[in-house]
Amino acid sequence: MSQEKLRSSGRGKQPSYAVSTKQMAVLRVEAGEKVSVVASEIGVRAGRLYYWLDRWREHGGEWPEQRRRRRRKRMAPPGSTEREAELERLLGQKQVELDFLEQALRVIEEARRPITEGSAPSSTGTSRPGRLVRKAP
Repeated sequence: MSQEKLRSSGRGKQPSYAVSTKQMAVLRVEAGEKVSVVASEIGVRAGRLYYWLDRWREHGGEWPEQRRRRRRKRMAPPGSTEREAELERLLGQKQVELDFLEQALRVIEEARRPITEGSAPSSTGTSRPGRLVRKAP
C-alpha cells in the first residue's frame, strides 16, 4: 500500500485511511462496483467499506472530518469591532455563569450552616442549652 492511502493513526493495529482514499472507494461502490472487489483492491475488509458507506450517507455525501474543519470559526483580528463584540458576548456569558455558581454556593453554605438549639432541656438530660447541631437535609 502506498503512503497516500494509509497513514498510521497511533491506535495500535488499526490503520487510518486518507479521506481521498475513502472517498474514492465509496464513489466506486456508489457507481456500481462490488464492495468485495473495491475492498480487496484497497486492502480493507468489506465491513470497513460498508462502515465508510454508512458514514458517507449519514453525513449527506460529506466526510465528518472535512465538515469539522470547515465549521471552525476564526476570530476577527484584534482591535476590530467584531472581535470586541464577540469578546463582550463571551464576557457576559461568563458573568452569568459566575452569578449562577455564586448563588448555588450561597445555598449550599446556608444548608451546611449550624444552628443553635433553644435553651429547653432535653429528656435525656445530656444536652446543654446552646449546643450546636446541623440542620436536617
